[in-house]
Amino acid sequence: MIPYTGFTTIQFGPIPIYVWGLLVACGFVVGMLVAQYIAKKKKLDPNIIANLALLAVVAGFIGARIGHVFFYDFPYYREHILEIFALWKGGLSSFGGFIGSAMVILWWYRKHKKEAWEYFNVLAFTFPLAWGIGRIGCFLIHDHPGVCTNFFLGMEEPKGLCAARYDLGLYESIQGFLIFIIFLLLAKYSKKRDGKRYVAWLFVLYAIPRFFFDFLRISEGPLADARYFALTPAQYGSIVVAVAGVYLLMRVRAYHGEVA
Repeated sequence: MIPYTGFTTIQFGPIPIYVWGLLVACGFVVGMLVAQYIAKKKKLDPNIIANLALLAVVAGFIGARIGHVFFYDFPYYREHILEIFALWKGGLSSFGGFIGSAMVILWWYRKHKKEAWEYFNVLAFTFPLAWGIGRIGCFLIHDHPGVCTNFFLGMEEPKGLCAARYDLGLYESIQGFLIFIIFLLLAKYSKKRDGKRYVAWLFVLYAIPRFFFDFLRISEGPLADARYFALTPAQYGSIVVAVAGVYLLMRVRAYHGEVA
């Protein structure tokens, strides 16, 4: 099993640097730099990539907070309105973030239909790398604990309630890196270059494992996710995203007259 660290902050003199925020920022910077590099090779404007990525991230954080407030702990925030703005206390929904980012991307698509998918292609290609790095922060602070396990990638339980627990932050980080490796292999060995293909495969390869990951989450205590009819909000989001991914794959297949 993996030893428990509880590594939440780095003290830089009198200033505490939060590990989660640092890794998320690193993920964004690395992902954007790689996306700009790919954009240049494809003769796309790297400044558009940077601006679109920044807009998506800002909208994503807003959506992530709104999603957490309304779908994960609404009774509490209804009684403590000002706590909605206390972002330093945590509380972000990944699928709320995806919805926020999607709204900005759809708005941008309406303005730049002709070239939009080329840029979406680049962002979809590099997103798993950025996500994998950012989720390392979740793993280091252990804010997504799972049920007890004897799995060799289980995280040691510091409270002694069991030997180890699943750590969903770790598994999503690994998932992100694996998707990025798959995309690298597709780019190297596949002759098909349609931009929708990477977007579609990103939807499918992220959403389906995420749906099953959430069955491993704890169901009680302050870090437990809300559940509606035995499923978490993220699982319902996973279903929608997976269906959208399959639909896009079918569109790509129909466009090319072959398997996507």
